[in-house]
Formats: sequence, C-alpha cells, structure tokens
Amino acid sequence: MSTTPPPQIDPNLEPPLLGNHDGFDVYPMPSFLSVTCADVAAATRFYVDMLGFAVMFTGPDVGGVPMVTHLRRQKYQDVLLSPSAPHQHRPAIPTFTVADVDDIADRLATGNPGPDGSPRPIDQPWGARDLTVTDPDGNTLVLTQAQSEHTGETIDEVMERAAGDRKP
Repeated sequence: MSTTPPPQIDPNLEPPLLGNHDGFDVYPMPSFLSVTCADVAAATRFYVDMLGFAVMFTGPDVGGVPMVTHLRRQKYQDVLLSPSAPHQHRPAIPTFTVADVDDIADRLATGNPGPDGSPRPIDQPWGARDLTVTDPDGNTLVLTQAQSEHTGETIDEVMERAAGDRKP
C-alpha cells in the first residue's frame, strides 16, 4: 500500500496584515478561543492581571455588558470573551504556548489562589512544562512551555519511555 506524503506548508506564509487598532496588528485570525463567562469584566481582569493578556477591543455594550471583549497575549493568541447564560456548558480550552509558565504560576499564587491552592507547572515526559489554569467561570486553559534543556532523546526514545511509565 502506497501512501501520499502530506502537502508541504510554507512556514513563511503569513495572513495579510489588515491594519492596526490601538497598537495591535489586525489580521485574519487563523484560530482563536471563544470563552463564555458570567461576568465579562471579572474574566477580563483575570486574563489581563493573572495570565498577561491585553485588551484589544471591547463592545458593543448591551445593557451595560460588553457583548465581546477581544484579548491578545501574543501573535495568534487571541481570546474572545462573551457573556454566558446561567449554567451554560463550558468545554475545555486548548493549549497556548508561552515562554513564562513559572512567572504566570507565581502571579496566580500571589494574586488569585484558587480553592485548591494555586496551580503549579508539571514537567511532562515529552519535554513540555504545562500549567493548567481554571478561570473564575470554570473554563480550563493549559499554558505550555518547552523545557529549557533538550534531553537529546529521539521521539522513539521519548515514546518508549512514556510507554514504560504507563506499565504497572
């Protein structure tokens, strides 16, 4: 059986820059997170103060509540906050790659410890350092950072070691 190799993606291909808004580049977002929250203002403070996001845009207000707040941490790390209905289901949020997992964990520890204490980063066997954060509305966000030192293992060695870790 013959397999067709996957298409090659040009790593230099970037979406077109459409302009600038309040110091932020505006471009077609290839992906973004849409997060519902009971209190958009409180969620905005958490994402800005604890996780290092900045407010790119907020509005329009309906009854004094913004219908959307657009946050950005780094390029392609965009979060759209919007109000939720009571008891609305909140799916898990995917991972963001960051360079300062420990700094974020320290900020959470001093500024907003959760009910079970503050989350701490966990070193994963595949060379990542993950921090799982829960926002005030129960949305889960995983922040991941490459570990500073590469072990020199091949992917096969990492997979073999990880399989060994699962054996009783």
